[in-house]
Amino acid sequence: MTKYYHQVGVSSGEVVPDRCAYSYSGATGPSSWGGLCEGTFMMCASGKQQSPIDIVASALVKEASPATIGWNIPVDSYGKYITAAGAETEGIVGHVYEVGHVNTKFDYGGKTWSLKRFQIHTPSEHTIDGKAADMEIQFVHELVEGGVSKLLIISALFVVNEQNGSPNFVRELVSVIPRITTTPSTLVGIDFSHMAQHVMIGSLAHKGATPETFVPNFKNYETYMGSITTPPCTEGVQWIVLGNPIHVAASDVAAIAAAQGGNNARPTQPLGDRTITTTL
Repeated sequence: MTKYYHQVGVSSGEVVPDRCAYSYSGATGPSSWGGLCEGTFMMCASGKQQSPIDIVASALVKEASPATIGWNIPVDSYGKYITAAGAETEGIVGHVYEVGHVNTKFDYGGKTWSLKRFQIHTPSEHTIDGKAADMEIQFVHELVEGGVSKLLIISALFVVNEQNGSPNFVRELVSVIPRITTTPSTLVGIDFSHMAQHVMIGSLAHKGATPETFVPNFKNYETYMGSITTPPCTEGVQWIVLGNPIHVAASDVAAIAAAQGGNNARPTQPLGDRTITTTL
């Protein structure tokens, strides 16, 4: 899939001119994306299955046979720490802090997907009953069938909780921000086993949950069909939005937001005739 973006300097916020430049405000903001790039981004305006969406609890449809989900992490090829590899590693890509990884797999729908990267949005792009979380990390997976690339994205929501603070992987991501440039490079090894555990469980203090009633994220999620959330807004993306948020420190959210140039959340899009399924 062709990627269109312009890059924002971490320190200066200077925009590098690009005929397909888009932003999150003003003349090149989300409401104008469909008219940018000589019609290449038309789907952003005309698409009927766009993301992100507002997840309304009262409108969810119970999934008949929900699957337990999780990543398959090949310890023999990674060791404990996974270091970014490939053409894109840690960096500011477009308007997002993006980290590229290889070799982590995810089984879903009877198929095996490869985790290509994860990227951060502040505040969250998906909302729950009209309320945004403080941060969202989107884990982008790819499956190539018959020469056609398909995407599956797992969304993890983060809420500020100063009593609990941030997990180690968030602090690691924040620690390298001063060294990030607009050219992605390998900066930090992420303990993905640690990250996966936090993401696939979530933080306990959520909607009055107790140890007896708490359902971890590997059994607690919503699914729907949508699109990527940045131009060209390509549709046909399988989304999995995890139900339990993860606690994070406000200072870490602020540091990531500043590195990305501020708000990088696309407004929620009409659900239309789509159905959102839930495991609970």
